[in-house]
Amino acid sequence: MNTLDLATRKVQLKKVSSTNGGEWQGPCPDCGGVDRFHVWPNENEGKGAYWCRACGKTGDNIHFMRDFEGMGFKEACAYLGIAVSD
Repeated sequence: MNTLDLATRKVQLKKVSSTNGGEWQGPCPDCGGVDRFHVWPNENEGKGAYWCRACGKTGDNIHFMRDFEGMGFKEACAYLGIAVSD
């Protein structure tokens, strides 16, 4: 599951570019800035990346779960099916 999949569960995004696999934008799931939230699904080897130009939150799919779902690192990894060692 990549960042675009996660983000579209929370907000409605619009495709604004097809370059390098595409770019989507819309309201930030946290601060609500109308068109400040950007998602690039092909970044990070297909795991995706996001950035909000208003509140500055940025990261990959793990960061997304931590920022917008309130999960800890291990919980986010488990949800995304990413193995971590103790």
